[in-house]
Amino acid sequence: MPSPEHIVYPAGHHAVGKTELCDYFEERYGFEVVETGAMVRGLYADRDDEFAGHSLGDFVKAIKTREPDYFDRKLAERIDALDDEHGRVIVNGMRAQPNIERAKETYPNARHSIIWMDADFDVLFERYKLREQRELTPEEFNDLLNFDMELGLALIRDNANFFIENNSTVDVLRRRADSVMRELGVTALNAGSESA
Repeated sequence: MPSPEHIVYPAGHHAVGKTELCDYFEERYGFEVVETGAMVRGLYADRDDEFAGHSLGDFVKAIKTREPDYFDRKLAERIDALDDEHGRVIVNGMRAQPNIERAKETYPNARHSIIWMDADFDVLFERYKLREQRELTPEEFNDLLNFDMELGLALIRDNANFFIENNSTVDVLRRRADSVMRELGVTALNAGSESA
């Protein structure tokens, strides 16, 4: 792929709708989606014997300790390998601002945009329980959200270029996403079919 023109990073808490947003941008605007979680899980599955017996978390920590930019390089390899005629990439799953900064350094000619997505606690909590098919208390879920913010989401939120509140329907989310794309000057692949 030639150097991308646009790289978008949706960010937010669990169950806020990041994957829905990525799917929509892929379908309507021709963005190529790179899922960092799937990338890391794939690297873990292909790990060498040195990391046999390591949990995914221990694998990630060990790699970051030995080679701090390893996952950033792997992300760049994924982006470079895309066969994208539109120059549009959406990277789902970035959890720390320094990773986004390294992507900006790798692709200095691209327009980089962080979209912070948020929803009310009760909405996130119910969506998370439904998606994960598990019961947990509101306190446990709140601890999870706080842990994510401490890991790096707070800094991403503070550096976001756009904010989307996702307390409503998928149609409302799509209209808000279309508004962001208009601000970025990105046209839909089929420009005659605006979201209702």
